[in-house]
Amino acid sequence: MLLWQIYLCGAFISAAGASVAADLFSERDAPSTTRARVIVFAGLAWPVLLVGLLQLICICGLANAMSTALGARHVSRRPAAAR
Repeated sequence: MLLWQIYLCGAFISAAGASVAADLFSERDAPSTTRARVIVFAGLAWPVLLVGLLQLICICGLANAMSTALGARHVSRRPAAAR
């Protein structure tokens, strides 16, 4: 029962956020059915969006760690004459 409550709370929060975003960023002459579809889609698909966001954060962290590691390795390989 707890998982359903978590899902419904997340759906409500993402639908409310999509509603606010639709109010702020949509054109005034956009049909209301399109706005309603976006809100419903956000309410249903929020777990997928959350997983995608977590993957993006992990990829960015890994890229940063690799960049830092390669930078340190690159500095230590300078020839002695250049020091």
